Amino acid sequence: MDPLMYKPMPQYLVENAPLNLDLSSFQVRDSSLRYWEFGEKSTLPGRVAFQNVQLDLAPLFLRRQGQSYPISSLRLGISAQMSDSSQLQVRSQLYFEQDYPMEVAVELDRFAFAEAEDFLSKTAFVRPLAGGVSHGAWQFRLDEQVAVGSMALAYEGLKFQLLDSLTLVPGKGKLKLYSFLANSWAKKSNPPAGTTASRRREIYQLRDPQRSVVNAWWKATYAGLKSSIGFGKSKVPKNIRKEDDN
Repeated sequence: MDPLMYKPMPQYLVENAPLNLDLSSFQVRDSSLRYWEFGEKSTLPGRVAFQNVQLDLAPLFLRRQGQSYPISSLRLGISAQMSDSSQLQVRSQLYFEQDYPMEVAVELDRFAFAEAEDFLSKTAFVRPLAGGVSHGAWQFRLDEQVAVGSMALAYEGLKFQLLDSLTLVPGKGKLKLYSFLANSWAKKSNPPAGTTASRRREIYQLRDPQRSVVNAWWKATYAGLKSSIGFGKSKVPKNIRKEDDN
């Protein structure tokens, strides 16, 4: 891998900053955020927007390369909306140790998949036609190499199309058949109507060191989403599962 293409973890960046800085906390209030991402075979970036963004990071220390770092971890909290009714909460603890691990916990309430149509269609080549999340909660531990965790997702009325990766039009032939089968699996995997039950699925996703940590968060979330709707399952290696159980 070209070292110039490597994207370090955020802990490394604050340990190797261009200046020294000590802040008891860093806050962002009532902001909006637009995020663009290219999928592995994308010709166009997908976009997702967040409103009413609140961010808290504490404590925050910047240190020049070679200087000792004064803390062992820092806390990150984010809340945002993706629509008028949806609410997203992210809590994370970032550790300054080997492989720079971070614990990430996410909660999402009342989200219509159509709100993320542009992002999903251009990065995952999936167009949501109906349905949404009534409640979702997932957590994972991410480090330099991998994200491992689990997702519990309650959704209803999900229906989607698989798209041609070049033209972004509804797939024909095999893709049309796969869309039918995937929707059938999603309906079968959905918790019974009239309940608030959710089904827990594993998350296992290798980190792409040439992409940002935000990409790693999204890939871990997408791995859990695919498992939750019955469209593939994350295969956690036995040695990692044993470590988590202990």
